[in-house]
Amino acid sequence: MDCAACCLGAASFLSGQSTIASAAKLGVTGPDLLALVTSAFDALGLQYRASTQEAAMVTSSLITACPEAPGNADHTTPTLGDHDPDSRLFKAIGVPGGASRALTKAELRRDKPDRHVFRAQPRLPVQVVLDGVRQGYNVGALFRLCDAFLCERLVVCGRDASRGMRKLVQAAQGTHNWVPWEQRDSAVEAVLAARAQGCQIVAIEQTSDAVGLNCFLPHYPVCLVLGSERAGVSQAVLDLADAAVTIPMQGMANSLNVATAAAIVLHGLATAWVDAVGDKAP
Repeated sequence: MDCAACCLGAASFLSGQSTIASAAKLGVTGPDLLALVTSAFDALGLQYRASTQEAAMVTSSLITACPEAPGNADHTTPTLGDHDPDSRLFKAIGVPGGASRALTKAELRRDKPDRHVFRAQPRLPVQVVLDGVRQGYNVGALFRLCDAFLCERLVVCGRDASRGMRKLVQAAQGTHNWVPWEQRDSAVEAVLAARAQGCQIVAIEQTSDAVGLNCFLPHYPVCLVLGSERAGVSQAVLDLADAAVTIPMQGMANSLNVATAAAIVLHGLATAWVDAVGDKAP
């Protein structure tokens, strides 16, 4: 039987607990298993996925029966201890949702570097300056974003970071321990310091000369300035900015939450940086 039949069979077999249990009791494997699951497809459809153990049993039999399937060139059979026992075959034959499960915390942390290596690794050449962003949850969310995108530094201006620390820490989820950051009295002071370091000063604000994010060409290193939702970026900072960037608002609202706006812009800057430097990007 060809690999297309393997695909059909695997999909149908994984959708029926009773079929799986019956096959296990009967010891059905190989071509007989493929015939069984193919017939089960019409009756059962795709209602839900089997457990990891059941998926491993099915995939093992399918790979044994169809060794020519893409991704099985080594003719190996997955075991219950594999990272995701059914993902290799399902990805190869394109069953929708075939490897669809949430990763565990242990799996997410598996590829994280040692903390000393982490502190020394290269960062995205973007400083984030908060101009009067005062709410603890927003500041904490910005810490989390700067960690996610490996930003060079976060500068909190016009706010005593020790005030509302509980909310900040709650939103930051520990990332305030990993993101290089500092406090300054004013955003103007922070922007002037960044300019002295050669940064392009970019304000995220709706101004008369603002350009859309999709049209903006960054020149790294970048100093990204974000203001509060009520007051926005101060005019004193706008007077120093090299560019103002805006996020198009297609709906009735005029603005986004500061953390939401930061996430959109930082993703754009990180993507542009990877495109510019390739493998050298963090």
